[in-house]
Order: sequence, then C-alpha cells, then structure tokens
Amino acid sequence: MPQVSVSIEELEGWWIDFVVGQRVCNRKPHITWAPGGQSILSLQFEERSGKKAEFFPSSRWADGGPLIEQFKISLKYDGVSGWTATVEDGKSWSDFFPLRAAMLALIASKIEGDH
Repeated sequence: MPQVSVSIEELEGWWIDFVVGQRVCNRKPHITWAPGGQSILSLQFEERSGKKAEFFPSSRWADGGPLIEQFKISLKYDGVSGWTATVEDGKSWSDFFPLRAAMLALIASKIEGDH
C-alpha cells in the first residue's frame, strides 16, 4: 500500500490511535478491514509479549493516561477552545476532548516533520 502524507489536522478517530501506536510507541499494528476497505473492523497492536491488544489512547484513559504521564503532557481547560495539551519541551494542541488534544500534541511534538 502506498504511503500517503496527511497533516495532523486531518487525523481523526482511529487514525490518531494508529499513528500514536505505530510511530510514537513503536508497536506493530494489525488492522482488520471491512469489505471494500473503506473502514476498519478492528485495530490492534502487538505488545512486547507478542500478544495483540486494542490500544485507543485518544479515547480510552487506560491507554492515553500512561502516555500523558510518560511524556509529561499538561492539560488545561479554558472553556473556549476546550482543552489545551502541552508536551514538556514540545508543542501544544487544542481540542474539545482532553485525550485527543494530548495525543495530537504528542504527535506534533514527536513525529511532525519526520517523514
């Protein structure tokens, strides 16, 4: 499959989780595509043990919370643009959902420009 370059602003839903899992956490993705290839049925990542597991850091605190701690991401709510996430010594990102803001800030800080 050819690689396609997209901007961070274009990342939505499971694509955010895919980028964080593969590019930030260096996990091997396993995608099960729906017939026709327009959507996915499941997204899993291979853990160090070799076991496959779901990983949704942009919507599940059990997955995203440890990354917020590991990468020292601060979250601040301002009421207008929602949540602003800032990676220590990195970039900031605002979104109406705190985990999504944190994962997009992480992507912007760790891999933006790393094509």
